[in-house]
Amino acid sequence: MPAQKPDKRCYLALVKYEWQKSYLTTVLETDSALIEKRAAEATAVMHTRIQEIERNESNKGSFRELVALEEALRGIQVLCEEMGRKNCHSSTGQPLTGLALIGSLIH
Repeated sequence: MPAQKPDKRCYLALVKYEWQKSYLTTVLETDSALIEKRAAEATAVMHTRIQEIERNESNKGSFRELVALEEALRGIQVLCEEMGRKNCHSSTGQPLTGLALIGSLIH
């Protein structure tokens, strides 16, 4: 009997931050033709959140959220590299890394 695919709804119910829905949709995608598109979408959403945190001093975001954003961006980068893409970029052309920006936000 073939293994059942995981139900994405179970994972999406566990998200703590809104941007995690896009991230989880990407990493749970099983159609290789869609992974690159989903990665670009998720990265754009994550970069938007980073920019929101940077612009709004009263909503800096928690340290845990910043760490989660960093780890998610790294995870998508690894996924893209595994697909044979050395330099994945979001739909906005931004590289899939927020490490320098995140580092500057928490200091």
